[in-house]
Amino acid sequence: MKAFHTTAGISLSALLLGLGLAACGGGSDSLRTESTVLNQPTALESSERTVSKKESGFLTSAPAQAAALPGSELDLLPLLTVGDEVPLLTGSWPDLETDPSRTYGVAGIPDGLGWVQARGYNWVWVNHEMSAGNLSDFSSTVSGQINGARVSIFKFNSDWECLGGMNLINTIVDESGVIGGISLDGNTVSQSGHVFSRFCSGNLSTLFDHGQPVWLPGEETGGGRGWAIYRDGTALSIDDAQRCARENNWAMRSFRNETVLVGTDDSTNRPLVLYVGDRSHTDRDGFRSGSSWVLNIEDAAGNFISNTGEMLTGETYRASWALIPAEYYTNTAAYYAWTDAAPWRGTDFVRLEDGEEDPDQDGDFYFFTTGSNGTHDVYGALFRLEFNERRPTGSGRITRLAEGGPGSFISPDNLTISGGYIYGQEDVNGGAPLNQMIAEQRNGSVWRMDKDGGNQLRVITQDQTPYDGFNTAGELAANGISIWETSGIIEVGGCRGGSGLLFTVQAHSLNDPADMGGGNYVQGGQILLATGRPSSGHGHGKGHGNGHGHGHSGHGNGHGNGHGGH
Repeated sequence: MKAFHTTAGISLSALLLGLGLAACGGGSDSLRTESTVLNQPTALESSERTVSKKESGFLTSAPAQAAALPGSELDLLPLLTVGDEVPLLTGSWPDLETDPSRTYGVAGIPDGLGWVQARGYNWVWVNHEMSAGNLSDFSSTVSGQINGARVSIFKFNSDWECLGGMNLINTIVDESGVIGGISLDGNTVSQSGHVFSRFCSGNLSTLFDHGQPVWLPGEETGGGRGWAIYRDGTALSIDDAQRCARENNWAMRSFRNETVLVGTDDSTNRPLVLYVGDRSHTDRDGFRSGSSWVLNIEDAAGNFISNTGEMLTGETYRASWALIPAEYYTNTAAYYAWTDAAPWRGTDFVRLEDGEEDPDQDGDFYFFTTGSNGTHDVYGALFRLEFNERRPTGSGRITRLAEGGPGSFISPDNLTISGGYIYGQEDVNGGAPLNQMIAEQRNGSVWRMDKDGGNQLRVITQDQTPYDGFNTAGELAANGISIWETSGIIEVGGCRGGSGLLFTVQAHSLNDPADMGGGNYVQGGQILLATGRPSSGHGHGKGHGNGHGHGHSGHGNGHGNGHGGH
């Protein structure tokens, strides 16, 4: 495989002239947040609301790992590629300074993203979905490696040139106290105690920490925890959030007196889970004490629906919640045994994936299942869960909006909502899904669709040609080459001419250090920006400024949403 590594940035200003690409910056589309339930002022409200160029930065010179499709009206710009090195940022966000003598390497398997604008810059949080046991370098200027998953922060100017990056987590805490950490001492990084595994999607929320951004990833592994990662580098385990293969950890803005996190369990035939935390003056963010619940679905006659195979697409069903016994919160096997033992202990889904609260409608949560061979849900599906307006655990409604398959999305994973559309990303499963993608002579893609799942259009494809020489699933499979996936898609604001889409590529076939600038970063990948998104004409039905992201955090036009990947 061909190796690409960049040692110097390219001038984005010149590139924009050639592409006709609208740069992001200026205007009033900077982050705006409301105060938390405890009526504390938000620190970001006093920050600059204009993203300025300030100084030139770095732009990857590696070939794009994705391509816009005809009819999408999108332009793509690769920003960072795994193995690139940028100046190291030190300190606590947003008071970060560039170290002139040390660099930070872009680590592998980039996944969930978060974004805010503050102090004249674009800031991006990035999950790296390494498993425990995967050792990755810090950079060529810093010795030592980090074991398992981690989170990066990158600083960009208004033209999306990167000015620096850093490893965010330094201290790991649960109810017993400090259980581990990652420290940088001079030119050496070291690690102790707890090792994270498989950070997938994430949710950057300003509902907590007096309006400062808090990153909320989940570990998509057996017994995975939900985490709250603060800007000072403290990672707090949310111990009463049910442990499972947590794809996401989404903070609902609809409930201000409680902390409400939706957890999607990426396991076959498992329920959707909910964490409800109690906010108090001793636990202001509601992460240290709470309860966990499972979602039940019932038909019009009041009968329990044991799995989503009993649902009809387009029909709306009653949704309710059952309390999980607290003794199972930290014991996944015991929790699964409890859910399996009797009805009304959670309706099973086939591999829950990413989800996001609708930026236009409080309390509406959209999410995908990716599906699995040999089940009623082979190709995946799109759902909408409508929460009770008064109580997070009150009765609501749920609808399966669309099913994947031939001519539609296949094995959907990540999603974001932007301009009235849902953008969904594929991560193709083997068997029937892969065979269908081979038959359609294409590769994994990003789909745009209406919120009811209609008017579907493929807008972006991952592009393995510059690296592997092929770019259809059939050619790649025939040559024994791993198929990539796009991930972590979010909306970013502040773009002249409209919002942009930020997303990642996980380049599963690039595993040699030669493919990653000579460093050991586990696996290749890239962060890209898509701009030029057409207006849907749907508009925003409601405005809200609490700002949080499953990737991004919100901006000054009065709404905030976002998320990250698998």
